[in-house]
Amino acid sequence: MKLPQIDLGILNTKRYLLLINWMLLIIHSVLLVSLYYCRAYSMSYVNIFSVILYALSFILIHEEKYRTYIIIAYLEVWTHIIFAVIFLGWDMGFQMYCFLLVPLIFFAFYIGVVGDRSLLTPIVASLIDILTFLFARFYTLRHDPIYMNMFTEGQLLFFYLFNLFIVFSGLILNMAFFAGHAVSSERELHDLAEYDELTGLYNRRFIRRVLDEVYIDFVKNGKLFAVSITDIDDFKIVNDTFGHDAGDYVLQIIGNCFKQMTPDNACIGRWGGEEFIVVFHGDDCGYEKCCANIDKIRRKIETYPIVYEENEISLTITAGIAMYEEGMSITDIVREADARLYQGKADGKNITICK
Repeated sequence: MKLPQIDLGILNTKRYLLLINWMLLIIHSVLLVSLYYCRAYSMSYVNIFSVILYALSFILIHEEKYRTYIIIAYLEVWTHIIFAVIFLGWDMGFQMYCFLLVPLIFFAFYIGVVGDRSLLTPIVASLIDILTFLFARFYTLRHDPIYMNMFTEGQLLFFYLFNLFIVFSGLILNMAFFAGHAVSSERELHDLAEYDELTGLYNRRFIRRVLDEVYIDFVKNGKLFAVSITDIDDFKIVNDTFGHDAGDYVLQIIGNCFKQMTPDNACIGRWGGEEFIVVFHGDDCGYEKCCANIDKIRRKIETYPIVYEENEISLTITAGIAMYEEGMSITDIVREADARLYQGKADGKNITICK
């Protein structure tokens, strides 16, 4: 059972905010030109300010001042909605941006770029959005827009469809980023639960689950399995002589040897400290094949040139192997492999004990 290749990359916050900023810059540039063409000069001047603001906002993002950027962007969009409703009215649909602000602010909270981790901030911001939308509705029912009767039916439809498209695109984009971030976070938690961070091998928790599964497979289908426990000889000397970083490097090297030299039907894990465990499973699983495989790894490590910071480190390993037999429990077979490991230690180390 080989270690699966898992992409551990999660959402890049800077990339996400840069994309948002580019979208806002392009949106306001289009609005600037369109409103100027329609002679709504006051609103076109408002969009000039917005374009300059988002052009300068790239500096904030590159300097990773994410919280400042989120606050500025939120206030700009909110202010633009107010001005657009007053100057242009309800029919152009600028009030729909209130719906876009809510998921954006919650996602910014989720990825940790709004400062504290209190839900109060996105909740308050969302309440402001609701009140803004209600204000827009009641205001336009009682007041005509400043640019009354200035736009043709075609122009009104253009602005409405443009704003509708932007809002739906923003919602889809935000949900896509959220889903991607959630999946990546779930994978990261999965890795923490199943893999050893240092060696990339399965951890003790996962190996215990594998042992339960192969035991059930034996009971149901009669498929044999064996357990090998291996210990690095005199590993404490490596740590004491060369330091713990050297010890970590050695564990990674040994882990890679196991990954490269064990068959596909074997599951490799770090059992704890300097101990490694291999669970052999399958129809062709037997003492001779398992012992031959582990002893091949032992002989490889015995002659393997491990160099750390120009220091050559000589290593050997000792292994014990136990084959499951009728009536044994999972605990029994692990204890049997462990006992044979310590028998090998007592016999002088650098040996594989099978029976």
